[in-house]
Amino acid sequence: VSIDLATRAIRQSLPVGDRAITDLALEGSTLYVLDEGTTIRAVSLDGLTMTARGSLLLSGALGRLTVGDGIA
Repeated sequence: VSIDLATRAIRQSLPVGDRAITDLALEGSTLYVLDEGTTIRAVSLDGLTMTARGSLLLSGALGRLTVGDGIA
């Protein structure tokens, strides 16, 4: 969810699955989202717009997400 902090209005909502989010990591303009089902999703942030870029099911993810040089 993208929220305008001044008005508290929701600007955009982006579905990321039905499982609880366990971790987030930001690198540059890309937000990486890890859920309890060990799916990692990449979301591009461009100004006030969020765009889903893709997802990948991971095996053996431990619930913590680290990103560096475009590698999660």
